[in-house]
Amino acid sequence: MKKFKEKTKKEELINKVKETIISKKMIDNNDRIVVGLSGGPDSVCLFDILIHLKPILEKEYNISYELIICHINHMIREEAIEDINLAREYSEKNNIPFFLLERDIAQIAKENKISEEECGRNIRYEFFNKVLKESNANKITVAHNKEDNAETVLHNIIRGTGLSGLCGIKYINGNIIRPLLNISKKEILEYLKENDIKYNLDITNQTNDYTRNKIRNNLIKNIEKEYNPNFINAITKMSETLNVEKEYIDSMTRKVYEEIIIQKENDKIIMDISKFKLFKEAIKNRLIILCIEEVLGTTKGIEKIYIDDIKLLLENSITNKKYLLSNKLQVLISKKNRVEFKKI
Repeated sequence: MKKFKEKTKKEELINKVKETIISKKMIDNNDRIVVGLSGGPDSVCLFDILIHLKPILEKEYNISYELIICHINHMIREEAIEDINLAREYSEKNNIPFFLLERDIAQIAKENKISEEECGRNIRYEFFNKVLKESNANKITVAHNKEDNAETVLHNIIRGTGLSGLCGIKYINGNIIRPLLNISKKEILEYLKENDIKYNLDITNQTNDYTRNKIRNNLIKNIEKEYNPNFINAITKMSETLNVEKEYIDSMTRKVYEEIIIQKENDKIIMDISKFKLFKEAIKNRLIILCIEEVLGTTKGIEKIYIDDIKLLLENSITNKKYLLSNKLQVLISKKNRVEFKKI
């Protein structure tokens, strides 16, 4: 009887990520992908797996791709030079282009009166997209994992959220792909240890100076200890289930949207209020969100109270009545049964 060779942990994880990439259609032939390589365990694991998958995907699926390394020094830790050197080492070892950005995140956050977390995230993705354009790339990949998704869901719940917040992090969001989203931190660390792969640890992740760190170090650990040791997997399953339902609701909303929009321009949308009133609350809410997104290009910072205010305006349908949203958007009842969403 023929014996089958058992797969190593390395082969198992590479295969698991491969299945995610293929099933989610994350990578296409001739893609040029910007990799956010911080030097930490998650990003190093992602980079190493993508390197190993290159010949496999080309052979099995005729998918060939190129990688470009991006590294950001937030100038918060003295040890940051070690991260830069490690990222550059992986670049030189694999003959891959390397881009470095150094910014004083703490100072920039202070000047813009935002948190260091938000500031770091904004600068990070601005840099990724800048490199993407300069290097003629078309995708960005980051190393969010199962724990990151759980932290995001809990963070959203704490701040107050709807269905979108409960769905957590997306596998694909525009040109951003996340191949490790269904991989646990434990799997990542085992992969790196068993294959003797170098990475650095960010000591700021162990402090509780940031909200996410408190959620990771205190809240999740307490939930796992006192209530559910498989909490991370439970959150993952919930997010995946809700994402399927959200996709259906979004498709229905888009269909309704196309039916009730009278006019659409780059910075303005005119909608039929009489048709809007025919639908249930869930669709009404999402129609308003979709109109805002179409006009502004984002729904960031749009809270439920704004949606409720706009919905009340439409229900009353008083001609020439208007609502201003954060000095970015004007919602005006222009004529009977017509509402205008216009960028300011």
